[in-house]
Amino acid sequence: IGVIQKAGEILESHLEQSVPEPIAERAETGTDQARRAFDTEAEGFLWGYNSGEQKGLQELYSGGFQALRNPASHGRGYEGRNRYLDDVDQQDAIDALCFVNFLIRKLDEYGQEELEIDESDYDL
Repeated sequence: IGVIQKAGEILESHLEQSVPEPIAERAETGTDQARRAFDTEAEGFLWGYNSGEQKGLQELYSGGFQALRNPASHGRGYEGRNRYLDDVDQQDAIDALCFVNFLIRKLDEYGQEELEIDESDYDL
């Protein structure tokens, strides 16, 4: 679980360093930062060819925080609580690392570069 938590922290740090400064300043959490960075507005990263793809990118990044980093960072609570990350094994940790590595590599590859988009599908 510590591996997943650390990977999420590294993703958050990497995203914060990659986003335009106004987004980094306004974002309150890693999830908020991801949502703002991949919004369908021209302020952040426009990588999706259409707004549906852009929404998917937004959900991949924000979901990484909500489904992996945040639960790994928060205590289990009481002993009887059963969460899907309570039985993380070595393969789960490797899979999570691969997912986070993919997200970081795409940030490095595309960053603030605007890719080809269908402008008619965006509200720019």
